[in-house]
Formats: sequence, structure tokens, C-alpha cells
Amino acid sequence: MEDPSLLNNSQTETPSSIAFVHALLDEYGLDPYEFRLYAHIIRRTGGKTRGICFAKLSTISGICKISTRKTQQIIKILMSANFITQTKRPGRTDEYRVRPASEWVPKKELVGIRERLKRNQQKELVQDLPQEEDPLLLKTEILDDAETERSAAVIQQRQAQYLKDGIEFDAMEALENLRDELIPDRKN
Repeated sequence: MEDPSLLNNSQTETPSSIAFVHALLDEYGLDPYEFRLYAHIIRRTGGKTRGICFAKLSTISGICKISTRKTQQIIKILMSANFITQTKRPGRTDEYRVRPASEWVPKKELVGIRERLKRNQQKELVQDLPQEEDPLLLKTEILDDAETERSAAVIQQRQAQYLKDGIEFDAMEALENLRDELIPDRKN
């Protein structure tokens, strides 16, 4: 027979209350992915500003059930909104720390942060194409803002269709696919 004192071990005992979400966080306006990732970082840091989350990106992604690319995007959003800080450690995992709620940007700025980061990611993706492999860039050097806006419009239409069909949508992946459609003979 097992020792009864082992059954009361905190690792096997279910807590009476799993989580408390403060109204400030609950009503801030994070999307479900942002909220999930932030909750995971809070768990890893113990919710303390001195606490450190140093899990690998792939581990965080796996636990949160979010793609690695989407996880990277969300980390940028959370950093821009002052929810977390990131410390790069070359050759090791990055460190993430939570910031006090008093330092968060006003929630009305969250939509603008998302839009700005999305535009920057789209431009970076286009700019990162090797010119010798991309005939469109050989002609134009870089897509202008109008091209980027047209691409964003197509991606938004596809996102709406994916949401309607109940399929998870990754904007960066969609942008890569769109680029492949526009330049079918592009080398991968």
C-alpha cells in the first residue's frame, strides 16, 4: 500500500482554484493567442517582474498550441505593448520577463501596434527576398507601399474565408504563399 503522505504531494494535489484573471487583463483586448502566450509566460515567471521565463521558443509554442512563427509575432506584440521584455542570450534561449500593468500601453493603442507590426513584417518579407532569385525584385528593387497594401488586402480576404471555414490563419504564411503565386518560377 502507498504511503498516504505521498498522495498529498503538491505535484499530485489539484489546487482548489486554478487561476484568477484580473479585470484589467481580461478587458485589455488581447486576442486569444496573445492572451494564451502571456498566461504561459506569467506561469513560467510566477507572475513576478523578477521572475524569468527562459523556455525554448519551440517549447512555448508546443505548450500553447501555437505555431513558432505566430509565437514570434505575438512576442513582438507583447513587447511593443510593454507586457513583457525580452533579453537575447546568444547561443542560449532568450529570457522573458513580465512588466507591471502600470507600464502597459493604453489598450486603445493595441490595434495600432498589431497593424504596424503586420506592415513591418510584410515589408521585411518582401525586402528579404534575394534579388538574384526574384525577377519581380530585379525589375522593381522593392515592392512599393501600394503593392504591399494590395497584398494585405488579398491576405485579409483569405483570412476572412479561413475564419468562415474555421481554419487557423497565419498571415506570414499567407504572404509567402501569395508571393509564390505572384512569382511562380521563384526558387525556394
